[in-house]
Amino acid sequence: MPNLSQLLTSKSSAEYRHVFELCRDISSDLDSVDGVYVVGGIVRDLILGRTPGDIDLSVVGDAKALSQKLAARIGAGSPDESQFMTFKIDTRGIFSDVLSIDVVTARSESYSESAALPDVSVSSIDEDLKRRDFTVNAMTISLMGTDWGTLVDPKNGLGDVMRKRIKVLHDASFVDDPTRIFRAVRYAVRLGFNIDSRTN
Repeated sequence: MPNLSQLLTSKSSAEYRHVFELCRDISSDLDSVDGVYVVGGIVRDLILGRTPGDIDLSVVGDAKALSQKLAARIGAGSPDESQFMTFKIDTRGIFSDVLSIDVVTARSESYSESAALPDVSVSSIDEDLKRRDFTVNAMTISLMGTDWGTLVDPKNGLGDVMRKRIKVLHDASFVDDPTRIFRAVRYAVRLGFNIDSRTN
């Protein structure tokens, strides 16, 4: 996989770089964390040269411990925990570019029926990416010291970014979550992308 460390250093704002570097430092001190990655739309936007939104992180291992340490290091309150092993850090009043940092446990999802809430279980970063909506959002960049900047892209999202194409990850994507239909249209309009013919 290509190394995109330049996106983390020279192509990111000072606030984003600060968070990325803190993740690298914190993860090296936590034996319970095997990987930490910046994931999703922020990766897509950095590749496109667009101003990213809030920061999404995926953690292989103890996401709670990493989120707590990260919140403490930036001077934020305790993260809010959800039933889906996610932790939200409110950064309003701390950063100007970033309203929140979402830290999720790398996980897989299954759906008992269409539009139902997912059943989640801890998994690898590859499995975590496979549960996402579109290929252009199913990329991640490692923030670990030894793999700093390495792109993880099992569904060739980078290729679809270059082709300006919105494409689902699997045929049952819209069955699992029908709201993805509306998100596909919104992304296509906002990014100036086309919707892949097999996604229509």
